[in-house]
Order: sequence, then structure tokens, then C-alpha cells
Amino acid sequence: MNFLAWTAATGGLLLLMSLASGWIHRGPVTSFGLYLLAGILCGPWVFNLLQIDIIGHANLAAHLTEIAMAASLFITGLKLRLPLNAHAWRVGVRLAFPAMLLTVGGMTLLVHWITGFDWALSLAFGAIVAPTDPVLASLISVNDARDDDALRVALSSEAGMNDGSALPLLMLALLLLAPESMDISHWGAWALKDVLWAIAGGLGIGYLLGRLIGQLATQLRSAHEDIAPNDFLALALIALSYAAAQA
Repeated sequence: MNFLAWTAATGGLLLLMSLASGWIHRGPVTSFGLYLLAGILCGPWVFNLLQIDIIGHANLAAHLTEIAMAASLFITGLKLRLPLNAHAWRVGVRLAFPAMLLTVGGMTLLVHWITGFDWALSLAFGAIVAPTDPVLASLISVNDARDDDALRVALSSEAGMNDGSALPLLMLALLLLAPESMDISHWGAWALKDVLWAIAGGLGIGYLLGRLIGQLATQLRSAHEDIAPNDFLALALIALSYAAAQA
């Protein structure tokens, strides 16, 4: 398919989903599940209309995935407006960290027992599949900023944090797969960079940028200054916080 065909197919799918949104919301399947079904039908398993060489375009696929994940997690975070001392946050932290470690450990044992994979590959598989998805779990996640249900807030906050808590375990699995992983310097670099700095630094950068830009936008608006629309402000914050954390 060329660019125009991709554009037409995407526009047609979005139009169909928008017109049918009322029936979809009343049905048992979420819109994201229907998007997944459309991808399966158009893919090589059924009609073979879409042919995507993921390996040949690995860098593009990786960057598109990063953009999609950053946007989806940011949008989920905007819906969580409870103060940081709320009990639901503490439940989400316990789910995202100690419960995540137990889940990855159990999945690692199960995969090793069922498939016979070595421990490093089993750990990688467990770290990949253990985090819950805020998009696919949208029916039980926070709906908007006024939704303060404790259960939904806990599940939504856990879904936003577990990607960060699972990534160090995936990096550990990749380290174990490397032949030079027995070097003590590699283990120290993993602990400092992929655990301590990745979690603490990422949280700190996101919090500081969100706090500073939020206060600046509030002050400008209260002074009746013209500022960019909130959509642009959100996109800017996504880009800047992600770039700063990665750098």
C-alpha cells in the first residue's frame, strides 16, 4: 500500500469507529479491541492487505511505539487529580512495585517450566507481559479528572507506573543474555543507571517540569496574557519531559 492508500484506509477506519461509537460504548468490546481486530483482519493472517516489515523498519517502529506510550501514559496521568497523600496512590504504588516484582517472578518461573527457556529469556518474557495496559483496561480505569473512585484511581496509577517498574527487570534480563554480563561493572551500571536513576530521575524530571510549566501557565493566564492552547501545552510537556529524561 502506498501513502494515499494508507491515508484512505486510516480515515475510513476512524470514520467508521466514530459513527459507531454509541453502539461500541454499549457493547462488551472496547474500541481498542475492535482496532486490534481490524488489524488482524487486514494483516497477513487473514486478508493480507497490510504488509509491514517490522524488522526492516525497526528504528521507525521503536520511535512510533515510544511516542504512543508517552502520549497514552501522559493522558492517563492527566485524569488523576487526587492529592499525593490520597490512599489510592499508596495502593497503586504497592501494585506497581512489590506486586509487580512478584508477578514478574511468578511469570518467569511459569515460562521456564512450560517452555524450557533459560532464566534470562524467561525473565525478559515475564517483564514484558506482566505490566497491565491502561488502554486495554480503559473500562475499569479513571474516566476523567472528576472521577475519584479509589479502585479506579489505584488501577490507573498502577497502569501508569508499572512500565517504569518493569523496565529495570527487562534491562536485567538483557544484561544476563549478554556474554560479558559476569563483569561486576555491568551490574553496578545496571543498578545505578537502570534502577536508581531511571526511576528516581524519571519521576523527578517529570514532576519538576510539570510543576514549573503548570505554575508558569497559571500565572500567565491569571495575568490575562495570551498563551498557547492547552493541547499544545500538553504536547510540549510530553516532548520536553521525555527528551529530558532520556537525555
